[in-house]
Amino acid sequence: MSTPRSTQDPPLPIAVRLPDGTVSQGEVPASVHRRQHLGFLASRVDPDDWVELAAGPRDPEQGWYFVTRRKPEGFLPGGRGRTDQRWLQQACQTADGHVARSMEMSVSYASRHTPAGTRDAVRGAQLLWADDDHRDDGNPACDAFCEQFPPHLIVASGGGRHLAWLLERFVDCAALADLQERMALTVDGDPAAARPEAVLRLAGTRNGKYPDRWARIVAMDLHRPAHLTDQITAALRPKPAPKPRPTPKARPWAGRDSSRDEARDLARTVDPESYFDALAPRLMDDFNPRTRKVCCPHPDHHDRTPSCHVFPDADRGWRCFGGNCPIDAGGDVFDLAAVMQYGVKANALTAEQFTSLADDVYRALGIHVRETTAS
Repeated sequence: MSTPRSTQDPPLPIAVRLPDGTVSQGEVPASVHRRQHLGFLASRVDPDDWVELAAGPRDPEQGWYFVTRRKPEGFLPGGRGRTDQRWLQQACQTADGHVARSMEMSVSYASRHTPAGTRDAVRGAQLLWADDDHRDDGNPACDAFCEQFPPHLIVASGGGRHLAWLLERFVDCAALADLQERMALTVDGDPAAARPEAVLRLAGTRNGKYPDRWARIVAMDLHRPAHLTDQITAALRPKPAPKPRPTPKARPWAGRDSSRDEARDLARTVDPESYFDALAPRLMDDFNPRTRKVCCPHPDHHDRTPSCHVFPDADRGWRCFGGNCPIDAGGDVFDLAAVMQYGVKANALTAEQFTSLADDVYRALGIHVRETTAS
């Protein structure tokens, strides 16, 4: 039996300040929120770049995980949204299809020069964003910044709010990473959601953590001029000085010429601290050698107080003990890579996904895999 339309497209409140300065507000279907959000982001993407529309189901045991981050249909040629309304119609049809299949969705705020969900695929952005997940106690730091620099977009995510500030000029990925890190510090936002490669919940879609909540556009301002990049940069908090890192450990596994089976077994002998260093260096910037804790690598776990334990030996691996972790994350080196990339453990991946992910792990660890040829 098909799902009633009202449950897929409920009316949600919205306020939009139009380019002529007039304000339109009221309740509109969720599909209109999706269209407005996608159109706002796509119009800021260069013609040759891509917008990522990441989608996936929520499993009672695995939590919410993406299934599109390595698939072509997860990436839309965003620049065409400036001049081709057919693009926006196609993008909305893709999103509508995900909603009909009970998928949850997130969208990229930075443009990709390559259809991939990794940092090296990001070209940059003409906006900054923040994820404010202070639901109950308020966020004075974010409110004060918004008084000085009113955001152009506010999305209620179902568990917090996402904010975006348009800039008068485009910033490349390296500069964006620096500004985003400083933005999270300034507004006390979620640092994981501030990464250039991050995707944030799409307006007009259900937040499966809270079955009765839908993400929606609270306010969109199409009249306000873009903020001057230099002014907003000057208002951001500076990054703290980096902590001194210990002398790197010897890497006896690196450089070995191994078969694929040997490489898999060898990777599983690497100590967790070393493979966290290789796969999640930004998490390890805050690694405490005494408590052996870092923030959880799961993309949907807003782990403000480090709750992920990095054990010293490969047999025990790592595990997140946070009560809000969507999947009770933990395991070995392949589980870490799978959680970061897909939001699930490695045993939930398809054979094709695991092979591709394993190749990424081998490259990060410096393990050489012999190419095999058919006899």
